[in-house]
Amino acid sequence: MIGFFREKKRLILLFVFAVVFGLVISFIFRQKINPAVLFIDSMAYKAIALNIIEHGNFSDPDQTSPNNFRTPGYPLWLALIYLIFGSFKYAIPIGIIVFSFTAPLAYLIARELFNEKIAWLSGLLVALEPWATFLTGTIMSEQLFMPLFLLSVYLFIRYLKQNSHVFLYFSAGLLGICALTRPNALYLWPVFAIFVFFKKNGFLKSLRIAGLASLIFLLVIAPWLIRNKIVLDTWQITSVQGFSLYVTNFNALQVYLGNFKNLNDGYTRAYKITEGFSVSATKGSEILMKEAVLGIKNNFFDYVKISVLSLPNFFISNSYSSLGYYWGFKEFKIQSQIFGLIKVRHFSEAWNKILNISWGERILLASGFFWPIISILFLVGGAISLFKFKPINLIFYIIGIIFYFDVISHLMPELARFRIQVQPFIFMFASVGLIYLFNKINASIQKLRV
Repeated sequence: MIGFFREKKRLILLFVFAVVFGLVISFIFRQKINPAVLFIDSMAYKAIALNIIEHGNFSDPDQTSPNNFRTPGYPLWLALIYLIFGSFKYAIPIGIIVFSFTAPLAYLIARELFNEKIAWLSGLLVALEPWATFLTGTIMSEQLFMPLFLLSVYLFIRYLKQNSHVFLYFSAGLLGICALTRPNALYLWPVFAIFVFFKKNGFLKSLRIAGLASLIFLLVIAPWLIRNKIVLDTWQITSVQGFSLYVTNFNALQVYLGNFKNLNDGYTRAYKITEGFSVSATKGSEILMKEAVLGIKNNFFDYVKISVLSLPNFFISNSYSSLGYYWGFKEFKIQSQIFGLIKVRHFSEAWNKILNISWGERILLASGFFWPIISILFLVGGAISLFKFKPINLIFYIIGIIFYFDVISHLMPELARFRIQVQPFIFMFASVGLIYLFNKINASIQKLRV
């Protein structure tokens, strides 16, 4: 009973920490920027929501033709907020509150995998990570996606531990909603389904259970797929797939091969080869998809090479320089400047530059070390978890989710944003590594004292 109340108190505290930190960060940056129109995606989401309300039509800004470039989950959420309050300005505080459930959910997942100490530290890191907090203080789909996604993962873990099919079916349904909010979750379901067979239910029974869960997942996304087939003559959940594959994966490959001078060349060519069609339309996406697949196929080994070399970037990149830019720091690129000087061994010049910047810019510089340190702790914690914690299938399950998102997004320019989807899981393993190293150091100190 005491443990129950202690856990409830921790869950409430994590939620409160996340809400307060999110509202404070939002208030601070609101003095410098308008978070409702900061990103192109923000303006597009609002425009789609208004098109749904005023015209009953799902289409992008300044377009009357229906499309499926963005999935419906978040625009429908914004439309609901607008219908209730008559304004989008409430979407930000409501979004911060909804996103804040991510911290206690991270605690619950980590507690199922590890222990309370690791769970508490994981929850704190999730609640207080600046970039995710800043981003969800704007109008972006992470507000809705993250708590739904973590709840789906938590319920699936409960299924794996307790073999209760109700947890599995609710998890599948929630993951379907996640796919309608951020489509990169669509292909995550096979990862979930594979782990159904880890249960000792026999192959045929496991196949039946996985089949029913898959049916629930498909039923959730089916109305949107059917709409796309009827209205757009495509079964694609979104047309962003062709555009994304072209301007990220294919584009990076062509820059590596020397065919494009830089990534902007790829964007220019994308608009050129889809002339007559919008790059966000179904036909435009199909053109880009065909071109990208052919280019990758013809240079497959080079593509594999740059992909493997780019995988670590997912863990170490950050967008804290953007926070400096939005706040108005003169030297908001201080991280890349200092690291660039160090790379060419201009140490004295780097040191003089550090001495001549503000304390705020020095903090911004120091933040560049945060994710490399977290990544090292993640590796340490991951290795320890494989030997120390059970059941091992849960550890592999979470690691599988992390690397799934790494594989599909490691060539994208905004890696820090796409990493947000698995930051809670990275923090869990990093917490394992941090506590392990702390205990080792503490034990060594105790030996020296003796």
